[in-house]
Amino acid sequence: MIMKHIYLLLIGCAVASAGCIKQIEVDFTPEVKPVLNALLQCDSVVKADVSMSVRPNEFLEGQRNDAVVKVYENGVFMETLQMKLEYNNARYVGTKRLKSGSHYRVTAEVPGYPMVDGEDVIPGQLGEFSAVLEKRSVNGAEDYFIKLKINDPATERNYYRVRLFAWYDYNNGITPSRSHAVFTYEGPEFWDLYQGDESGFQYVFDDAMFGGHIRQLLFKTRKWTSVKKFELEVSQLSRDAYLYLQSLELQRIKNHQAFAEKVTVHNNIRNGLGIVGGIAIGWKIFIP
Repeated sequence: MIMKHIYLLLIGCAVASAGCIKQIEVDFTPEVKPVLNALLQCDSVVKADVSMSVRPNEFLEGQRNDAVVKVYENGVFMETLQMKLEYNNARYVGTKRLKSGSHYRVTAEVPGYPMVDGEDVIPGQLGEFSAVLEKRSVNGAEDYFIKLKINDPATERNYYRVRLFAWYDYNNGITPSRSHAVFTYEGPEFWDLYQGDESGFQYVFDDAMFGGHIRQLLFKTRKWTSVKKFELEVSQLSRDAYLYLQSLELQRIKNHQAFAEKVTVHNNIRNGLGIVGGIAIGWKIFIP
């Protein structure tokens, strides 16, 4: 008899709850803003992309080719970037080389919108690192293991990115082509090691777990017949560049998870969206 009363009570609560549901329409119309993206690399020229943000379910317009993009070095005007087409996409490119340790500000003026700008400092000289390539044949396939050792400076917080490239030669008389190589992290799990691309093209991490010490990382890749050499890229990122790449990957991971927490991609652009970040790059060449 008690159980019967409980069931009736639950049914009554369910009916009452259903009757209390009220539909509320929310007018959510996000503001469209210019998007400025530029990763500033030591000993290279500025390359910047300018586009527009879009509202949900709207068509992505692509890069803007009518912006005026300028660069300032340590507060002094440096140059106006020239618009060039790369694979039918507009890109703004400079002519003057950037310096490590210098402060850069990039501005973009898009007709009809307030000027947007972002700024950052290119990290100083990349810390000491070494890497070796080891070949292991398994069931007729050639697997290559890369042992990377980073000697992390102890004076400040440091942020890193690791990428691998392969040069392919197809023996057709064309200059060998360079492209990203897929590689996997084989070492102990660290909470701070984020895969920056779902295809396994890069890893982004900070020195929270090994600041001021040596960190050893083990990666694995595979050599195909046409690969002539590998290039291991080890980069030191500014804090803004690191937070941007890290949050971009977290958003990509959780994009299709219905109950995942909201991830906001890091942004340091005033009056707009995007990133202006500094990066110092080092290389290690391997001949398989």
